[in-house]
Amino acid sequence: MIELISVNPINKGDMLASVSVHIKPWKLKIHEITVMQKGVNRWVNLPQRKYEANGETKYIKQLEFDDTGTEKRFRDQIMAAVDEYIMRNGDLVPEDVVKADEPFPF
Repeated sequence: MIELISVNPINKGDMLASVSVHIKPWKLKIHEITVMQKGVNRWVNLPQRKYEANGETKYIKQLEFDDTGTEKRFRDQIMAAVDEYIMRNGDLVPEDVVKADEPFPF
């Protein structure tokens, strides 16, 4: 069973949030999994490290599966945990600090 243990809404470009998961049977926690969305398509990216090469920003995987089917099932389970979180707590959109319909406090 995979459980979301923290959610950090980002909502910048295609990135909705960064999440941490707990895989209870393995007694393992994975941090900095990004939840992405483009149009109606949503997916998760496992932790990556950013680096520069020839003036370009590139990313290298921090976790890698030997089998693509296993990786897909793993990602699908994380996405199911995200969907469950959204059903209980609402969307992954961060709350605005200053509301459009509220006066400035100063």
